[in-house]
Amino acid sequence: MPRQTDADFVTQRRRFNRSWPLVAVGLLLLIGGMGIGIALVYPVMANPFYVIAQLQGGQLETETLEAAAMLLPVLFWMLVISLLLFVLLAWQMMKNEKRLLALLDSNI
Repeated sequence: MPRQTDADFVTQRRRFNRSWPLVAVGLLLLIGGMGIGIALVYPVMANPFYVIAQLQGGQLETETLEAAAMLLPVLFWMLVISLLLFVLLAWQMMKNEKRLLALLDSNI
């Protein structure tokens, strides 16, 4: 695949930069809504104080505890994978920014 021309690269970066605030607000609203929705519908999954109260009151079912014990390793590895992907994304972003800075420096 041929490499983008420098002018195309700068144009693309400007377009991404202009659209980022709208995308960021949408993502923040989506994540916040998802968190609130899960906390309201499934308090066992999102509210540790609710879980502690249920455990102390002996009201938490054995099946719920078994399901939580099965899902905890999956949740842990998904978190690790998400963090790795975040770092890889940041690495690629810095690579692109380094290219843009080199391009801008060459034009000064």
